[in-house]
Amino acid sequence: MKVKLLVKKGRSTFGNWLRISDTLNLPTEYDLLVLCVNKGQGYIPVRVLLLHQVYQKDVRAEMEEHNCNEAYVLFVKSKDSLLIAEQIY
Repeated sequence: MKVKLLVKKGRSTFGNWLRISDTLNLPTEYDLLVLCVNKGQGYIPVRVLLLHQVYQKDVRAEMEEHNCNEAYVLFVKSKDSLLIAEQIY
């Protein structure tokens, strides 16, 4: 599958990654991303990542696995979370 990347790219020892926060000048309170694919019925979340963990190979792999034409990221502030369960000892 050929994929055109629409954001800035960076290189690391782990592979080529997408510089999401540099592309958008994202405020620092956003510290997580939800990688989503779109098969025509809206966003389908497939991974939760830190800002520096969006690798080109992973985006391509998710697009191939889900047989879709588009990938998106949703921005998340982990401080805006709700504990919904905990283990009782």
